[in-house]
Amino acid sequence: NSPYILRTGERYSVLLRSCVVGLGQHVSLEEGGQPPHAAPGFLARIENSLPRSARLAICVVGLQISYLTWGVLQERVMTKTYGGTDGEPKERFTVSQFLVLANRLLAFFVSLAALWILPQPPHATPLYKYSFCSISNILSSWCQYEALKFITFPTQVVSKACKVIPVMLMGKVISNRSYKWFEYGAAVLISAGVSLFLLSDATEGHHKAGSVTTVTGVIILAGYLVFDSFTSNWQKNLFDTYKVSTTQMMMGVNLFS
Repeated sequence: NSPYILRTGERYSVLLRSCVVGLGQHVSLEEGGQPPHAAPGFLARIENSLPRSARLAICVVGLQISYLTWGVLQERVMTKTYGGTDGEPKERFTVSQFLVLANRLLAFFVSLAALWILPQPPHATPLYKYSFCSISNILSSWCQYEALKFITFPTQVVSKACKVIPVMLMGKVISNRSYKWFEYGAAVLISAGVSLFLLSDATEGHHKAGSVTTVTGVIILAGYLVFDSFTSNWQKNLFDTYKVSTTQMMMGVNLFS
Protein backbone atom coordinates (compact mmCIF):
# COMPACT_ATOMS: atom_id res chain seq x y z
CA ASN A 1 0.00 0.00 0.00
CA SER A 2 2.97 2.34 0.36
CA PRO A 3 3.30 3.20 -3.38
CA TYR A 4 -0.45 3.91 -3.53
CA ILE A 5 -0.26 6.17 -0.50
CA LEU A 6 2.73 7.99 -1.99
CA ARG A 7 0.97 8.50 -5.33
CA THR A 8 -2.15 9.74 -3.56
CA GLY A 9 -0.08 12.10 -1.42
CA GLU A 10 1.66 13.46 -4.52
CA ARG A 11 -1.69 14.12 -6.22
CA TYR A 12 -2.98 16.02 -3.20
CA SER A 13 0.31 17.90 -3.01
CA VAL A 14 0.01 19.01 -6.64
CA LEU A 15 -3.63 20.01 -6.11
CA LEU A 16 -2.78 22.00 -2.99
CA ARG A 17 0.19 23.69 -4.66
CA SER A 18 -1.90 24.66 -7.68
CA CYS A 19 -4.51 26.23 -5.38
CA VAL A 20 -2.02 28.19 -3.30
CA VAL A 21 1.00 29.09 -5.42
CA GLY A 22 0.14 27.80 -8.91
CA LEU A 23 2.00 25.46 -11.22
CA GLY A 24 4.57 26.20 -13.86
CA GLN A 25 6.96 29.10 -14.05
CA HIS A 26 5.68 32.43 -12.78
CA VAL A 27 6.92 35.31 -14.90
CA SER A 28 5.96 38.84 -13.90
CA LEU A 29 5.79 41.18 -16.88
CA GLU A 30 6.09 44.14 -14.58
CA GLU A 31 9.62 42.98 -13.71
CA GLY A 32 10.62 42.73 -17.34
CA GLY A 33 10.25 38.95 -17.67
CA GLN A 34 9.28 37.17 -20.86
CA PRO A 35 6.02 35.20 -20.75
CA PRO A 36 6.10 31.49 -21.56
CA HIS A 37 4.61 30.40 -24.87
CA ALA A 38 2.96 27.18 -25.89
CA ALA A 39 3.78 25.47 -29.15
CA PRO A 40 1.61 27.14 -31.83
CA GLY A 41 -1.27 24.98 -33.01
CA PHE A 42 -3.26 25.05 -36.23
CA LEU A 43 -5.53 27.91 -35.13
CA ALA A 44 -2.60 29.87 -33.74
CA ARG A 45 -0.74 29.60 -37.06
CA ILE A 46 -3.81 30.88 -38.92
CA GLU A 47 -4.16 33.75 -36.46
CA ASN A 48 -0.48 34.71 -36.78
CA SER A 49 -0.72 34.70 -40.57
CA LEU A 50 -3.41 37.42 -40.54
CA PRO A 51 -2.57 41.13 -40.35
CA ARG A 52 -3.16 42.84 -37.02
CA SER A 53 -5.98 44.95 -38.47
CA ALA A 54 -7.77 41.84 -39.77
CA ARG A 55 -7.53 40.13 -36.37
CA LEU A 56 -8.92 43.27 -34.70
CA ALA A 57 -11.82 43.40 -37.17
CA ILE A 58 -12.65 39.72 -36.58
CA CYS A 59 -12.62 40.24 -32.81
CA VAL A 60 -14.85 43.34 -33.03
CA VAL A 61 -17.38 41.68 -35.32
CA GLY A 62 -17.43 38.48 -33.26
CA LEU A 63 -17.84 40.42 -30.03
CA GLN A 64 -20.69 42.55 -31.38
CA ILE A 65 -22.56 39.57 -32.84
CA SER A 66 -22.15 37.58 -29.63
CA TYR A 67 -23.28 40.41 -27.36
CA LEU A 68 -26.23 41.38 -29.55
CA THR A 69 -27.44 37.77 -29.71
CA TRP A 70 -26.92 37.32 -25.98
CA GLY A 71 -28.75 40.57 -25.20
CA VAL A 72 -31.77 39.73 -27.34
CA LEU A 73 -32.08 36.23 -25.88
CA GLN A 74 -31.53 37.56 -22.34
CA GLU A 75 -34.32 40.12 -22.65
CA ARG A 76 -36.62 37.58 -24.30
CA VAL A 77 -36.19 35.08 -21.47
CA MET A 78 -36.70 37.67 -18.70
CA THR A 79 -39.58 39.66 -20.25
CA LYS A 80 -41.61 37.07 -22.17
CA THR A 81 -44.67 35.49 -20.51
CA TYR A 82 -45.01 31.70 -20.37
CA GLY A 83 -47.86 29.26 -19.82
CA GLY A 84 -51.40 30.56 -19.79
CA THR A 85 -53.07 27.35 -20.98
CA ASP A 86 -56.42 26.07 -19.70
CA GLY A 87 -57.38 29.37 -18.18
CA GLU A 88 -54.20 29.73 -16.10
CA PRO A 89 -52.57 33.16 -16.02
CA LYS A 90 -49.30 33.63 -17.84
CA GLU A 91 -46.13 33.97 -15.80
CA ARG A 92 -42.70 35.47 -16.31
CA PHE A 93 -39.40 33.75 -15.69
CA THR A 94 -38.14 35.11 -12.36
CA VAL A 95 -35.27 32.81 -11.26
CA SER A 96 -32.18 34.77 -12.32
CA GLN A 97 -29.95 32.37 -10.37
CA PHE A 98 -30.80 29.55 -12.77
CA LEU A 99 -29.76 31.63 -15.79
CA VAL A 100 -26.42 32.39 -14.12
CA LEU A 101 -25.93 28.69 -13.31
CA ALA A 102 -26.77 27.57 -16.88
CA ASN A 103 -24.43 30.22 -18.29
CA ARG A 104 -21.53 29.19 -16.06
CA LEU A 105 -22.01 25.45 -16.61
CA LEU A 106 -21.94 25.82 -20.39
CA ALA A 107 -18.93 28.15 -20.25
CA PHE A 108 -17.11 25.70 -17.96
CA PHE A 109 -17.53 22.73 -20.31
CA VAL A 110 -16.66 24.82 -23.39
CA SER A 111 -13.45 26.04 -21.75
CA LEU A 112 -12.67 22.50 -20.57
CA ALA A 113 -12.95 21.24 -24.15
CA ALA A 114 -10.82 24.13 -25.40
CA LEU A 115 -8.10 23.27 -22.88
CA TRP A 116 -7.90 19.73 -24.27
CA ILE A 117 -7.91 20.83 -27.93
CA LEU A 118 -5.85 24.02 -28.01
CA PRO A 119 -2.21 24.26 -26.84
CA GLN A 120 -1.83 26.33 -23.67
CA PRO A 121 1.10 28.04 -21.95
CA PRO A 122 2.21 26.73 -18.53
CA HIS A 123 -0.32 27.67 -15.88
CA ALA A 124 1.25 29.56 -12.97
CA THR A 125 -1.77 31.34 -11.48
CA PRO A 126 -2.85 30.20 -7.98
CA LEU A 127 -6.36 28.85 -8.38
CA TYR A 128 -7.78 30.73 -5.41
CA LYS A 129 -7.14 34.04 -7.18
CA TYR A 130 -9.84 33.16 -9.71
CA SER A 131 -12.41 32.98 -6.91
CA PHE A 132 -12.45 36.75 -6.36
CA CYS A 133 -13.43 37.67 -9.92
CA SER A 134 -15.68 34.60 -10.05
CA ILE A 135 -17.80 35.83 -7.15
CA SER A 136 -17.99 39.36 -8.54
CA ASN A 137 -18.83 37.96 -11.97
CA ILE A 138 -21.71 35.91 -10.52
CA LEU A 139 -23.08 38.94 -8.67
CA SER A 140 -22.80 41.21 -11.72
CA SER A 141 -24.61 38.66 -13.90
CA TRP A 142 -27.35 38.26 -11.31
CA CYS A 143 -27.81 42.04 -11.09
CA GLN A 144 -27.93 42.26 -14.86
CA TYR A 145 -30.72 39.68 -15.12
CA GLU A 146 -32.65 41.10 -12.17
CA ALA A 147 -32.51 44.64 -13.57
CA LEU A 148 -34.51 43.55 -16.62
CA LYS A 149 -37.49 43.00 -14.34
CA PHE A 150 -37.62 46.76 -13.71
CA ILE A 151 -36.08 48.47 -16.76
CA THR A 152 -35.93 47.87 -20.49
CA PHE A 153 -32.94 46.34 -22.20
CA PRO A 154 -32.05 49.52 -24.21
CA THR A 155 -31.97 51.46 -20.93
CA GLN A 156 -29.68 48.83 -19.44
CA VAL A 157 -27.33 49.00 -22.43
CA VAL A 158 -27.13 52.80 -22.35
CA SER A 159 -26.53 52.83 -18.59
CA LYS A 160 -23.43 50.67 -19.06
CA ALA A 161 -21.67 53.77 -20.36
CA CYS A 162 -21.57 54.90 -16.71
CA LYS A 163 -19.20 52.01 -16.02
CA VAL A 164 -16.26 54.22 -17.02
CA ILE A 165 -16.01 55.85 -13.58
CA PRO A 166 -16.17 52.66 -11.44
CA VAL A 167 -13.74 50.94 -13.83
CA MET A 168 -11.24 53.76 -13.36
CA LEU A 169 -11.70 53.74 -9.58
CA MET A 170 -11.27 49.97 -9.41
CA GLY A 171 -8.18 50.21 -11.59
CA LYS A 172 -6.73 52.70 -9.13
CA VAL A 173 -7.49 50.46 -6.15
CA ILE A 174 -6.50 47.07 -7.63
CA SER A 175 -3.62 47.93 -9.97
CA ASN A 176 -2.68 51.42 -8.74
CA ARG A 177 -3.25 52.83 -12.22
CA SER A 178 -3.02 56.55 -12.85
CA TYR A 179 -5.23 58.45 -15.29
CA LYS A 180 -4.88 61.86 -16.88
CA TRP A 181 -7.23 64.71 -16.05
CA PHE A 182 -8.98 64.68 -19.41
CA GLU A 183 -9.78 60.97 -18.94
CA TYR A 184 -11.56 61.77 -15.69
CA GLY A 185 -13.32 64.65 -17.42
CA ALA A 186 -14.52 62.45 -20.28
CA ALA A 187 -15.77 59.84 -17.81
CA VAL A 188 -17.75 62.47 -15.86
CA LEU A 189 -19.31 63.92 -19.03
CA ILE A 190 -20.33 60.47 -20.30
CA SER A 191 -21.83 59.52 -16.96
CA ALA A 192 -23.67 62.85 -16.68
CA GLY A 193 -25.22 62.39 -20.14
CA VAL A 194 -26.36 58.85 -19.34
CA SER A 195 -27.75 60.00 -15.97
CA LEU A 196 -29.86 62.67 -17.70
CA PHE A 197 -31.21 60.03 -20.07
CA LEU A 198 -32.13 57.71 -17.20
CA LEU A 199 -33.77 60.53 -15.24
CA SER A 200 -35.90 61.56 -18.20
CA ASP A 201 -36.87 57.93 -18.76
CA ALA A 202 -37.77 57.57 -15.09
CA THR A 203 -39.95 60.73 -15.25
CA GLU A 204 -41.90 59.35 -18.19
CA GLY A 205 -42.28 55.93 -16.55
CA HIS A 206 -43.46 57.40 -13.24
CA HIS A 207 -47.06 57.69 -14.44
CA LYS A 208 -47.08 54.14 -15.80
CA ALA A 209 -45.53 51.83 -13.21
CA GLY A 210 -44.55 54.05 -10.26
CA SER A 211 -41.15 55.36 -9.28
CA VAL A 212 -40.37 52.43 -6.98
CA THR A 213 -39.61 50.10 -9.87
CA THR A 214 -37.33 52.67 -11.50
CA VAL A 215 -35.41 53.27 -8.26
CA THR A 216 -35.07 49.52 -7.72
CA GLY A 217 -33.77 49.07 -11.26
CA VAL A 218 -31.20 51.86 -10.84
CA ILE A 219 -29.95 50.37 -7.55
CA ILE A 220 -29.54 46.93 -9.13
CA LEU A 221 -27.78 48.51 -12.12
CA ALA A 222 -25.39 50.29 -9.76
CA GLY A 223 -24.55 46.92 -8.22
CA TYR A 224 -23.89 45.49 -11.68
CA LEU A 225 -21.55 48.36 -12.56
CA VAL A 226 -19.52 47.98 -9.35
CA PHE A 227 -19.18 44.19 -9.52
CA ASP A 228 -18.43 44.14 -13.25
CA SER A 229 -15.79 46.85 -12.85
CA PHE A 230 -14.03 44.77 -10.20
CA THR A 231 -14.21 41.66 -12.40
CA SER A 232 -12.57 43.26 -15.43
CA ASN A 233 -9.81 44.93 -13.41
CA TRP A 234 -9.01 41.79 -11.42
CA GLN A 235 -8.81 39.71 -14.60
CA LYS A 236 -6.57 42.35 -16.20
CA ASN A 237 -4.31 42.12 -13.18
CA LEU A 238 -4.06 38.32 -13.56
CA PHE A 239 -3.33 38.66 -17.29
CA ASP A 240 -0.53 41.14 -16.65
CA THR A 241 1.00 39.31 -13.69
CA TYR A 242 0.81 35.65 -14.74
CA LYS A 243 0.24 35.91 -18.52
CA VAL A 244 -2.63 33.45 -18.25
CA SER A 245 -4.37 32.54 -21.51
CA THR A 246 -7.99 33.51 -22.17
CA THR A 247 -9.04 29.85 -22.10
CA GLN A 248 -7.33 29.29 -18.74
CA MET A 249 -8.99 32.43 -17.38
CA MET A 250 -12.39 31.25 -18.59
CA MET A 251 -11.83 27.82 -17.07
CA GLY A 252 -10.62 29.13 -13.71
CA VAL A 253 -13.41 31.68 -13.27
CA ASN A 254 -16.19 29.27 -14.24
CA LEU A 255 -14.69 26.51 -12.09
CA PHE A 256 -15.45 28.58 -8.99
CA SER A 257 -18.69 29.92 -10.43
